[in-house]
Amino acid sequence: MLRVGDIDTFYGTSHILHGVSLDVADGELISVLGRNGAGKTTLLRSITGVNPPKAGRIELDGTDITAMASHRRAQLGISYVPQGRLLIPDISVEENIQVALLGKGKSTKIPDFVFEYFPALKSIAGRKAGVLSGGQQQQVAIVRALVQDPKLLLLDEPTEGLQPSIVEDILQMIKRVMRERTCAILLVEQRLEFVRDIAQRFAILDTGRIIAKGSAGELTDDVVKKHLQV
Repeated sequence: MLRVGDIDTFYGTSHILHGVSLDVADGELISVLGRNGAGKTTLLRSITGVNPPKAGRIELDGTDITAMASHRRAQLGISYVPQGRLLIPDISVEENIQVALLGKGKSTKIPDFVFEYFPALKSIAGRKAGVLSGGQQQQVAIVRALVQDPKLLLLDEPTEGLQPSIVEDILQMIKRVMRERTCAILLVEQRLEFVRDIAQRFAILDTGRIIAKGSAGELTDDVVKKHLQV
């Protein structure tokens, strides 16, 4: 599925990622953790092509996408839910989802699974995205990515700033996606219990380097204390 091999990524002259390597298999969920500024978002932006690496290699299903434009990567099956959601605020929930469908060359009819995953969206489908709560916006951002039928879904801090009930809704939705859809997930997340509940494997970034990785069961309190606590 996804293979990130020894990549170096820069912002201008600032060297952010240093020789980062990571694999994600079909149907697998891997979580990337790290303190603020560790390079987690830069890793996702490198995979999407928003900020491509200067060295190393990224492959999707064996295809070298390292230098490929972002829209081509999306066409190959990478969908990204960024921090801040980046919805179009002045159009409706329904129209935000339809824009994603058009971008993938699909019919603009919203698939039934959207309202099965997040039933609350049905009653606000005609509301402008800019007036929604943070939790509602996050739900729209996630389904906007899912309607593109991704092979790989990148989620950047999907529970940040959300109330516990919405966090639980997102947790159950991700579990359902893993059961029902052929989609691998690379999740950047700070909530440890959330990660422990759904991830098969984890990797910890620190100052742009992977310093620990393993199965979800190996994400022990000792590992957290050593690598994640301030």
